[in-house]
Amino acid sequence: AFFLLVRKIFEVKGIKISNIIALLASIFLVTLPSLLPRTIAGIPEKEALGFGLMFFAFYFFLSAWKSKKISKALVLGILAGIFTALMALIWGGVIFVFAVIAIAGFISLIFGKIGKRELIVYSSWILCSAIFWLPFTLRMTLRNFLTSSTSGVAIIVWLFLIIYFVLFKTKIQNTKILQNPKINKIPRPILAIIISFVILIFLSSVFLSPKATIDFGGNIISKLSSPYSDRLSFTVAENKQPFFSDWKQNFGPIVQNIPLFFWLFFVGS
Repeated sequence: AFFLLVRKIFEVKGIKISNIIALLASIFLVTLPSLLPRTIAGIPEKEALGFGLMFFAFYFFLSAWKSKKISKALVLGILAGIFTALMALIWGGVIFVFAVIAIAGFISLIFGKIGKRELIVYSSWILCSAIFWLPFTLRMTLRNFLTSSTSGVAIIVWLFLIIYFVLFKTKIQNTKILQNPKINKIPRPILAIIISFVILIFLSSVFLSPKATIDFGGNIISKLSSPYSDRLSFTVAENKQPFFSDWKQNFGPIVQNIPLFFWLFFVGS
């Protein structure tokens, strides 16, 4: 799965170069000291399967995003959603999938790279993630899915994309209000985000509570500043804070206190 993902990322370099890059990346992945204890045969850890599903989710989403045909993009987007849901049922690390795709969608919006195909891909992914996840778990409800600091952010970005597409990719863009010179001075993505926030505040006040939006924002800030405070949370490996002093031990061999793999990764990137 990781090989396919990396090859898809670098396919613009040509099939031969992309295969070599994907092969080298896969070799580095399977030899990382931090991953070996969790992927060796006989170790009953869910992360090994979770990583595979995560890479498949990214692979299908990226393939859908790059696809030229809408029908193919829709199918690939659905597959990305299914693998995201499967990962969610197995491992809590699914938060990384929601966060990464939400950030990618938001950046695409800021640069005005959202069209009909991109909206279909994102919509099929987020909808199928919920459809194939929520009915099969007791740990996540629809309300929690919408208000979570991870999947909730993906939902908010989805709203941004919908509003942007409706306002600026349909006949509505020719209305007098949007053609107003003062309105035209505002960048389209920013205008779509502002309108989305107004709609979001209204809907959350009606269906959740008047403080729902404020609580959601406070929850995100809290997660970013102090994500974990209880002892039990720190027993989970993926919750460990990313201090460089810990990271460099996983990028050996270390020669003269220099982590060779880390600087190889840094220079190569």
